Amino acid sequence: MVDKTKRGIEMVAAVSEALKYRKAHPAADEEKIMRHVMSFLSEMRNREAKVDSIAAVNYALKILRQNPKQIDRAIIDEIVTNINSINVE
Repeated sequence: MVDKTKRGIEMVAAVSEALKYRKAHPAADEEKIMRHVMSFLSEMRNREAKVDSIAAVNYALKILRQNPKQIDRAIIDEIVTNINSINVE
């Protein structure tokens, strides 16, 4: 079981990494962004934390699909606000 605070930090870190990659590679599609995040998460030993982090990145990408002009800070704020309701879809 992962501590809720640590879980939240790891989820936000994964989302932040995805947004940073997206900004550095504007032509990258969602698949490339997810591939990069998976590489970023490869160091993580806890499978549950990886799954939660991937779900958070998926949620962030869903926000971007709905509103492509959304700023990164607003996306991270929404992730933090809804962190307990983000589930594997």
